[in-house]
Amino acid sequence: MRVAVLRIGHRPERDKRITTHVGLVARAFGAEEMLMNGRDAHVEESLADVAKRWGGNFALKADVSWKGEAVRWKDAGGKVVHLTMYGS
Repeated sequence: MRVAVLRIGHRPERDKRITTHVGLVARAFGAEEMLMNGRDAHVEESLADVAKRWGGNFALKADVSWKGEAVRWKDAGGKVVHLTMYGS
């Protein structure tokens, strides 16, 4: 089974740590990639550094259309699961 994580709604000034943690947990749980609907050099560098130091094929694709990726995934027979977190 192929696993990928699509991070929707990343806010560069507020979400650097949480988005990096999402990527690290995804990698630890066996995801092949994380897709992000935006760009953040800090997140990209952090995840690339971890993959380089610890190995593996984890990849980050930035600046993707989240709707397009969800449709593409479903059309290819994949399952889409929506996870969210609430809090203030």
